[in-house]
Amino acid sequence: MIDAEVPRPGSGHGYQPSRFVMPLILMLHGGGRQLEDLREIRGEQSLRELLEMREMPACCTAGDWLRRMGLHEKGLPGLGKVDKHLSWEVLKRDSRSEYTLDTDATIIEAEKAEAQWTYKKEKGYQPLLGFLFELGLIIGDEFREGNVPAGARTLEFLKYCQSMMPPGKSISYYR
Repeated sequence: MIDAEVPRPGSGHGYQPSRFVMPLILMLHGGGRQLEDLREIRGEQSLRELLEMREMPACCTAGDWLRRMGLHEKGLPGLGKVDKHLSWEVLKRDSRSEYTLDTDATIIEAEKAEAQWTYKKEKGYQPLLGFLFELGLIIGDEFREGNVPAGARTLEFLKYCQSMMPPGKSISYYR
């Protein structure tokens, strides 16, 4: 689905979008905080074989791809479609109809000149994530500058997360 929704490389020699997305997901899930952390996954031959990730772009190539996707009109919206589809599939299989939304901002350090200072006195970004407590599933995310407080625009984020829920499922509790 990633390869269908996210723009393909401009040449026939480039990596498919899933070759960028899957290592990034693994990196973030494993606690990675910067693109250089992709090197850890690159070095894990057994894990990559198990996940059929024989080819993997270098850190700088992944960074270039992320910048292109941020500028491409179908890049990030394409990833959003994939995210929504997968979330709906998980939620449809769950017997519950009401969920608790937990929100958490996470700091990502960055050395970019545009990065803002966080409350931890580090330059970077502070995306907000919305988790369904009962499943541990991320249902919403909002990229934010480092100086944006975690509690800013809470109602708008709650509404966004609710819009990511399939019919018959709802966020009934917020914490």
